[in-house]
Amino acid sequence: EAAAGPPASARTLTPAARLEVRKQGLSWSFDRLAEDGAFILRVRNGSKEILPNATVKVWYPERIEGLQLEGSWFSRRGVDVIPLEEERSALISLGGLRGHEDRLIKVAGDVRRPE
Repeated sequence: EAAAGPPASARTLTPAARLEVRKQGLSWSFDRLAEDGAFILRVRNGSKEILPNATVKVWYPERIEGLQLEGSWFSRRGVDVIPLEEERSALISLGGLRGHEDRLIKVAGDVRRPE
């Protein structure tokens, strides 16, 4: 799921905020990397307008404990990760996604090993 707009609306994924990302042409993917416990989020603003507080909700496997930002300062700039532990998910929010901007954001979680 994804949303944009005022922070409170984007982070609660209100219907109006979800409609905003569809109108603006936001696209995203969340893929596992070869590195254990690591994922890459790709977010692209398909419009020429700035998309404020672009927020994507992602779910992760049971064996992963939480998510935190990884990678260079450049890829982490303006990004917040808000854990939703009870849902095994997180909100990843970008303060403002410029027109036609394409961002790659690396996140990783602690891998829980079977006992």
